Amino acid sequence: MTNFSYQSGDRYGRYTLVEQYPTDTRRQARWLCRCDCGNEKVVRLAHLRHGVIVSCGCFGHAGRPKHGCSHNANVPEYLVWKQMKERCSNPANKSYPNYGGRGIMVCERWKEDFAAFYADMGPRPTLKHSIDRKNNDWNYEPDNCRWATSTEQRHNRRDAERIA
Repeated sequence: MTNFSYQSGDRYGRYTLVEQYPTDTRRQARWLCRCDCGNEKVVRLAHLRHGVIVSCGCFGHAGRPKHGCSHNANVPEYLVWKQMKERCSNPANKSYPNYGGRGIMVCERWKEDFAAFYADMGPRPTLKHSIDRKNNDWNYEPDNCRWATSTEQRHNRRDAERIA
């Protein structure tokens, strides 16, 4: 008999094991898992091991993303990602003149891939944090973005006075 050991960080499809949960009423091992899109769900380990469940449902049967997990209200970072793209690409967006109109773009890695955005940025520390570009003249890209509070963002505005 082989003794398998499972631990946080193990991957099954698009899921990563986060934390072991108590067994269910059928004495089946369960784990809290995080999908690549950021959604978390408690799943039976056997379903993961046998490939019955490979994601939260954000990927369709053809292996393509289903509208970037927009159905998932538990991923607040998704709305940040969507609004960031709108500011930079949609001339009808009221904020476009300050972003896309100035040439600010979303990097290729993030443009069509919420999972890549989430992998690079991670979860927001709190709901009071929003995405901030360290250099306001550069694009939205991993090296130039951070989660910041409104106070931190006020100090990083283009029109903020710099005291030397």
